[in-house]
Amino acid sequence: MTKTWDKMTPRERDALVAEKAMGWIQKHPDLWERPGDQWPAYTGVRVIRTPCMPFHPTIDYNACRLVEDEIERRGKQVQADYVFALAELCFSEVPTWGAEHIARMMHVPPDQKCRAALRAMGTEI
Repeated sequence: MTKTWDKMTPRERDALVAEKAMGWIQKHPDLWERPGDQWPAYTGVRVIRTPCMPFHPTIDYNACRLVEDEIERRGKQVQADYVFALAELCFSEVPTWGAEHIARMMHVPPDQKCRAALRAMGTEI
């Protein structure tokens, strides 16, 4: 049985976002890498290492921005799905769009943005 979003720990939420939304691979408990990214090979370096980074998008606005960049990269349909998923989380029903609704959605906490991103990319939680 899978856990619901509300019953997951922040670490579990971050792992779900990294795997499902970003397509990243977990290397260590808190370190993630993008498939295909590598440090450039410099003269004298014996090993080419793949960069790993801590990734906490459900609590860190900068990491959450990476998730939004990935949504943008995937195209207009995923962007539209993301906006509607975010609206469903912010409002009891999808509103008739006005400036106040857009402003409210801009200030949504990162964990709700990540949840909407997962929904937009086909992972229901």
